[in-house]
Amino acid sequence: MSSNPNIKINPKWGFKVEKDSNGILQIHFDTCSGKRNETPQFLVAVLINYLLKSVKEFIGFRPKFVQIQLGNNFRWIVNGVTEALKILDDKYDIKCEWTEKLIKAEIL
Repeated sequence: MSSNPNIKINPKWGFKVEKDSNGILQIHFDTCSGKRNETPQFLVAVLINYLLKSVKEFIGFRPKFVQIQLGNNFRWIVNGVTEALKILDDKYDIKCEWTEKLIKAEIL
């Protein structure tokens, strides 16, 4: 995800955000298994996967179509969310329609 210069990291949050030696944004945080470094795209993929599992428990099957709506203030994360969907499942046909402020993903 491209970084937004307006975001301020509060030291009380319990994680650090830094670029690695290749210039890739990394989030450093502690887990019960030790320290981890992950990209924002990976963490968004984990969140989307959790939401899809919750939907599957509720309706009985995993949705084949995902639609994510973003507000005007979040246009800068479109590429990151698209990359997260690619991490989640490379079989998604992903389309971004910013005129509708939507990211649509369909399992082929």
